[in-house]
Amino acid sequence: MAKWPRFDPDADRRLVRALSDGTEEPLAALYDIYAEPLRDYCESLIRDRRVATDIIHDTLIDASRRVRRMRDRTRLRAWLYAGVRRRCLQRVRHPVLRWDHGNGDAIDEEARELLAAAFDRLDFVDQEALLLAL
Repeated sequence: MAKWPRFDPDADRRLVRALSDGTEEPLAALYDIYAEPLRDYCESLIRDRRVATDIIHDTLIDASRRVRRMRDRTRLRAWLYAGVRRRCLQRVRHPVLRWDHGNGDAIDEEARELLAAAFDRLDFVDQEALLLAL
């Protein structure tokens, strides 16, 4: 699972400004910074890597086209995650999140089963909040 990029409101503001200019260079930077963590999030919602890749592509292209409409240019990350979430929820009627435990050696099988059972008892919004927090 990818790590979130380090949050820098000034960097997001500069990226939004550059995207507003309409050149391709900032679009490549947007992809480099956000594509992998957005795809991981998207895959946790829809469980299909190919569809997740398509959603991320569409979201980033859409973001580059609509960036001029952003009210708060320091909230690019939240705006992108919201766009991905909206597109994922449009694709699936009843989303079921999955939790990628990362390194399988770090957790024994019994602990993994307990964590999975606890995670499954949470409602969708709480599961999503936990995945985003981790």
